[in-house]
Amino acid sequence: MKQFRVEDDYRPVGWIGNVPVHVTTLLVAGHAAAMVVSAFLGGAGLDRMIFTPEGVWERHTFWTPLTYAFLHSPSLGFVLGMLMLFWFGREVERFLGRTRYAALYAALILVPPLVLLMIPPLANGSLAGAWLAHFGVFAAFAMLYPRAELFFSLQARWVALVIGGITLLEAIYARSGTQLLAFSATLATAWCGLNLAGFVIWPLGRELPKLRGRPVLTVLATPKPRKRPRASAPPEDPEAAINQLLDKISRDGFASLSAAERAELGRLREALLSKERV
Repeated sequence: MKQFRVEDDYRPVGWIGNVPVHVTTLLVAGHAAAMVVSAFLGGAGLDRMIFTPEGVWERHTFWTPLTYAFLHSPSLGFVLGMLMLFWFGREVERFLGRTRYAALYAALILVPPLVLLMIPPLANGSLAGAWLAHFGVFAAFAMLYPRAELFFSLQARWVALVIGGITLLEAIYARSGTQLLAFSATLATAWCGLNLAGFVIWPLGRELPKLRGRPVLTVLATPKPRKRPRASAPPEDPEAAINQLLDKISRDGFASLSAAERAELGRLREALLSKERV
């Protein structure tokens, strides 16, 4: 049996032609397929997939802590949720590896309903859809890369705080204990998941060294302008430096000089000419 290597965990699950297939790709495809099935069924029988504590304890619908996340209706919100999962999920998967990322995503789906089952008096509503899980993926990205610039040069940590604050105020306004507990459980799961994976993250996140591989957020991120390298000053002894270049030309030909060496040769020639004029 082939021994599993750690570096394999950062590779795609498979390939379709030349297109890599990651865990995030499979999740997006699964949610899209569930949305199509829900659209054709038109809600018939789907009510038994919605999670409620009463349904689990009284009607024994023990599958709903998992199935609720795959209840979708065709809408613009569904498209935005899939884009959030694809853009930010790929980066979290690239950093954590596919095994730990899959475990984190499963926890983001399962932990909120389990918390609601433990506190049924405060759970006065139901759960349907995976919006909270996808926000948890974005929150994990913001914890890993808090200063990543997204829309209009806004940093990821401030975007996460704004979205999280609005969601929290909506729960308070609606007096929804279910939404409040599920949202709190989602944030705690994202934070604990990163820390249990071995990355110590502060509550507002901290900047980590770099993304693994080429980032996919180049469409959203606003790159910072790079400083132009300063032109190197001519050497103190231009004759010695130009002799080295002339030796290379006599040995390998003029074509062997790089563009930088040719430019350096021109500067050294000007330095020698100015020295002779003086």
